[in-house]
Amino acid sequence: MVTLKQIAANLGLSVMAVSKALRDAPDIAAATKERVKKEAGRLGYIPNRTARSLRGGTSGMIGVILPALNEPCGSNILWGIEQEAGARGYEILVASSQNLIDQEMRQVTRMFERQVEVLFIFSLTRNQHRSPILDAAQRYRTPLVFLDHYPADAGHYPRTAWAVVDSQRGGALAAQHLAGLGHRDIVYLSGPPTVSAAAEHLTGCRRALEQAGIPFRDSHAFLAGLDIESGKQAMARALAEEVPFTAVICASDAVAIGASEILTRQGYDIPGDASIIGFGDGLLAANLASPLTTIRHPQVDLGREAFHIWHRARGGTDPMKGKVLPVELIVRSSTQAPGHPLARHRPAATR
Repeated sequence: MVTLKQIAANLGLSVMAVSKALRDAPDIAAATKERVKKEAGRLGYIPNRTARSLRGGTSGMIGVILPALNEPCGSNILWGIEQEAGARGYEILVASSQNLIDQEMRQVTRMFERQVEVLFIFSLTRNQHRSPILDAAQRYRTPLVFLDHYPADAGHYPRTAWAVVDSQRGGALAAQHLAGLGHRDIVYLSGPPTVSAAAEHLTGCRRALEQAGIPFRDSHAFLAGLDIESGKQAMARALAEEVPFTAVICASDAVAIGASEILTRQGYDIPGDASIIGFGDGLLAANLASPLTTIRHPQVDLGREAFHIWHRARGGTDPMKGKVLPVELIVRSSTQAPGHPLARHRPAATR
């Protein structure tokens, strides 16, 4: 088994210096860290994380909890965290809440009991005060970074931060784009109201439409989730209620994909009969039959920034604090100037 002593002897360094370099300690020069990590890799060094935890109170492990492991947004955020954590020698424990609040709390407790150095969480408990996750983090004295959204009182807790995108700006950009094309009859397929990012997206959309002189009509708002199936269901309800519309704003790309499937199945052309815009710009957005106009959510960058927020604070170079990342309108072929409102110009359904 390769030891720190061997690495130190090969490089002419002390064992302490090698140990600190592998832990990415702030008082070791970057060039020295690079030399040590390169030699450790060449020799096949495997760190003893249990011993590290007993000696220095650090485990070398970080935790990540996502609602589901097969959901594109969470997977992209995880990828960003992995890139930064892996480069610094951290082991990542990943768990899923399976979209169940009770399961989420069980996973949170397990992560803290495993003595992770920090927990990154894409949480289900949103838009509320006194989140039980915050309380648990304080009991275990473990840093906590919320991903994509965060509880209302997170800023009042020490060792707590968040990395989110400007969802309100995203909703505004979507509404402004459609209004600029001439759309006035717009259906909105919203995300869950308990999701702070979804609520902010709706707020941004509503304000931008009102600023453009277009009233936001509650009759045109249909509750969805953030997944494809909920997009199908919400779009089907909009068609069943025969509200007139020429465009659809969706709370996520997945919702837009589901809505598009229903419209196409019913014989509507996108964008000829209806324009549609998503939120996310995941891998599928540019590869649909009608490539999706959307708001780019920098998911991988969000994961990277979440890690940096904690790591800078750990190194003493920056306090734990939240970060809001900008969004960007990506125009593709799923949006164009309006035709006839769909409820008054219903094409024959395809089989």
